[in-house]
Amino acid sequence: ACRNMIPTLVKALKLENSFQYPFERLKTVSIQYPRDSSFRIFTWQLYVDKDEYHYYGAIQMNTEKLQLFPLIDRSSTVANVEQEELTPEKWYGSVYYNMRECDSPNGKYYLLFGFDGYEFFHKRKIVDVLYFR
Repeated sequence: ACRNMIPTLVKALKLENSFQYPFERLKTVSIQYPRDSSFRIFTWQLYVDKDEYHYYGAIQMNTEKLQLFPLIDRSSTVANVEQEELTPEKWYGSVYYNMRECDSPNGKYYLLFGFDGYEFFHKRKIVDVLYFR
């Protein structure tokens, strides 16, 4: 089902004015917006086995022309997660449940609060920093 959902979601996001569609029927997908609605983040998880989850996501910009950034979960390959600067192609997967916008002298950035299923009896909360260049 998850493999079928990805192309269907991408197809829907490619439609004109898709940013205005709330996708309320996607109950297992978290959709987070900043206050200014300049973009939104879709994230969800797939339970694979007792100690294995796969994470999926995408960032959709609120622009006339579609700007969609797939988030590729590479959490199993990130060695020094606290220090490394990641990209959409190398994302530490989680399901984001909250977002806080922050201003700095270098521009706007966002704190993303996420959940990582990690292991059956050990769960983790993730705080990630997102900014656009």
